[in-house]
Amino acid sequence: MAFVAPCMAITLVPFAIMFEGAKLLRSPLLFSQLSTTLVSLFWVAFGAVLAFGLTLSEFWLVKHTSGLTLSVAGIAKEIFTIMIAVICVPGNHLSTVNVLGLLVSIAGIAYYNMIKLKKNASTTSPQGPAPSKQGYEPVAVTETDIDRL
Repeated sequence: MAFVAPCMAITLVPFAIMFEGAKLLRSPLLFSQLSTTLVSLFWVAFGAVLAFGLTLSEFWLVKHTSGLTLSVAGIAKEIFTIMIAVICVPGNHLSTVNVLGLLVSIAGIAYYNMIKLKKNASTTSPQGPAPSKQGYEPVAVTETDIDRL
């Protein structure tokens, strides 16, 4: 995470300057009064915190599950966003094809979760987790062990 955030910033800043820089500097909304500047900076910081939280949650999800689970979670997020838009924004309607697409996506997510639950139930027994295929259990690594490297 410590390496990804600066790389993301270095990658995005040139594009932000190229596409929005001149328009932003000429805008009276940013530098006309201190209050508008502070409000603008607040919303920029708020967006940055949300983006950081999203990236952090994706790292956590992949660390504890898999990339496929992240993909399924992304599809679920898109479905949720579409449903909220249809419910909350007047004039948004779903066609029959859109509804069928949502139903297929929801069925796919449900099927994936069902398979994942069955797999987890079969590998977990009352005696604890099944031994690894190599015949040994992995060694737990602590933060102090990592710092020593």
